[in-house]
Amino acid sequence: MGPPAAGAILNRGHLVLRDVVVSRSYSPRWWPGGGVVNIGTLTLNGSSTIRDNGADQGGGVENHEHARLILNGSSTSRGNGATYAGGVHNEGTLVMNGTSAIRGNAAEDIGGVTNLSTIVMNDSSTISRNEINIDESNTGGVAQSGGQATLTMNDQSTISGNQRVGVWSSGSLVTLNDSSSISHNSTGVAVDDGGRLVLDDAASIHSNSGGGVWVREGRVSLNDTSSIHDNTGYSGAAVAIGPGRLILRDASSIYGNRTVGYTDEDGDVPPGPGGGVYVGPRSTLVGVTCGPGGNVRDNTPDDCYSE
Repeated sequence: MGPPAAGAILNRGHLVLRDVVVSRSYSPRWWPGGGVVNIGTLTLNGSSTIRDNGADQGGGVENHEHARLILNGSSTSRGNGATYAGGVHNEGTLVMNGTSAIRGNAAEDIGGVTNLSTIVMNDSSTISRNEINIDESNTGGVAQSGGQATLTMNDQSTISGNQRVGVWSSGSLVTLNDSSSISHNSTGVAVDDGGRLVLDDAASIHSNSGGGVWVREGRVSLNDTSSIHDNTGYSGAAVAIGPGRLILRDASSIYGNRTVGYTDEDGDVPPGPGGGVYVGPRSTLVGVTCGPGGNVRDNTPDDCYSE
């Protein structure tokens, strides 16, 4: 295959866009980067927008290995489409500052962002309202994989309102700091294959309609008054774990979650167990106390359920 192709912009150096719109650009079939292919450093300032572009991968931006994509101000990647990774496909470093957003993108698989390297969200940046177009897909927000991949959320940044899973972390690290949150997705976070989820400094996972956190072969740690609260789901509304490890420290808590039933072709299915924590086989709980006065409390129908 030849050199990277781009629908509108191929950046190999240092490019700064201020109040610029990149729109209605489409990469040739099988090529990535509908709006931009970035193999250098690309900075979006002011109200710069990458919108309504299309590609096989990275409908808005294809950010290559070792490249840097920086979104400042109110810059956005929105309304882009792809087969895979509607907003941004990231193999380099993606930094979001100010009120920047990756929102309203769509793909057959992974509507918002795929991450194989580094994402840092600062200030009030957001990844929101991204969608997937086929039933077999599971992640509307951010999907990352591999031991080198990290997602760090700081300064009240949010991942919210995405279809299906807000963040899927496979063998990689997700860290929420400084009151940042993951909310109003179907499932908040899925962690598997040795992945890790860490909540610090009053961070929260809340108000997700298909469960807060789902864990298989992963580890979840809550520290420094962080919380998982007000989620709903069929079972394990806050945390469904097994196998895996759940650690609660420093006045962190799981509260106000509840299980709900659903309807399928055979009729109504009543709510399952584990309003707070559903503990599956080969799971370990550290610092977890269930019930009134505990750090897992006020969940419906129960605080902790163990198979």
